[in-house]
Amino acid sequence: MKDKGFSIFLSKKVPAFQLFELHKASILGRLWQKNHSYNSYRRINN
Repeated sequence: MKDKGFSIFLSKKVPAFQLFELHKASILGRLWQKNHSYNSYRRINN
């Protein structure tokens, strides 16, 4: 993980659990978006 957001977090010394929660939330959000678009795609084609 070498993106800008991560280095900003490191420089601010954010607690690890907060960083983990944010990371988990972004993964869940991405999964939800993927699942959501997949479901609407199926709905259109059925």
